[in-house]
Amino acid sequence: MTNGIRAVNKRRAALTTCLFACIVSSVLFTQGVFGEERTPLAGEAFQTEIFGKQVEIPARDRRHVRAVDFGIQWIPNGPSQLEVLPFGAFFLWDNQDTRRFRGTFSGVYNDLRYNVGSKWWDGWEAVFTFTNLIVPFGRSEYVEGQRISDVELQWSSIAAGLGVGYRKTLPPGHQDSAFEIALTYEPGYSWFAHSSDSSPRFIVPTDTYEGRVHFRLRTDAFDRNVMELLHRGFAFGGDVFYGHRANWQPWGGVDFDPPDVHKERDYLSASAYAVAVANGTGSSDHSMVVSGKTWTASRHSVCRGGRLGLNGNPSRGPCCLASPLWNCFLDDTLLPI
Repeated sequence: MTNGIRAVNKRRAALTTCLFACIVSSVLFTQGVFGEERTPLAGEAFQTEIFGKQVEIPARDRRHVRAVDFGIQWIPNGPSQLEVLPFGAFFLWDNQDTRRFRGTFSGVYNDLRYNVGSKWWDGWEAVFTFTNLIVPFGRSEYVEGQRISDVELQWSSIAAGLGVGYRKTLPPGHQDSAFEIALTYEPGYSWFAHSSDSSPRFIVPTDTYEGRVHFRLRTDAFDRNVMELLHRGFAFGGDVFYGHRANWQPWGGVDFDPPDVHKERDYLSASAYAVAVANGTGSSDHSMVVSGKTWTASRHSVCRGGRLGLNGNPSRGPCCLASPLWNCFLDDTLLPI
């Protein structure tokens, strides 16, 4: 137990150091480019001088975005086989006021959302969703940073959704400044298999139809700077899932006691987050607070944490296949900065 506490403290110290370095570097870069001038906001045209050369940046329509996000996440002294993880995705955003499409595509993990409304509906809209996670290799459980290979498991899922939502524009009035709620029903299918490292005594969960009700809340009142970094404002939101697995039989064993399948057949899973920034990175004072929490019922219904992505939505990418986690995400808690 003592070694486990020491390992957690080391990870916290390393992550805090990395996060502090990222914040300091972003502040120094922005101040070095813009000095004490007003920091240009995302999408605005501006002129500046870099290394003695005049640079002009034209205005950009943030209602239509195509972006590629890729890199490597490094966790110093992290769990075995998880210290270095690549991530990458293609992001597509199209906002036509009464029609909005948001898609994150990485092949293994894809997350699509389409909202359709009308100017006569007073903010109400129909919501369509699609999510798939198809991973061709096993994923393990970890105890105090140590991989438990005997219970390694391949599991994949696919789900689509249909429901109703409501959206209202908020100050400061950017195209992504809004209060949004949605309630959808998402029928799907999950399937499982042994991996090459799992124990032959490990009982694999039963392939099953899975239907769930999803309540989603997003509130974004941020100004973002020209680098799409949070400048000032706040955001908060959360997700609540209530699901039912139609065919759920006893599974597990080996290193852990088998779970209670009667409690897992119907499950409740929830996550929430809040972010606030004052005096953005273009000024001498910078204050940022991040908090979040996840509640879940089983290994197969966990909510994935994520960073606050483009257009104010926390990106959620299992195992960092689609997007990186918050730099300060640790032990199911987002650390205050």
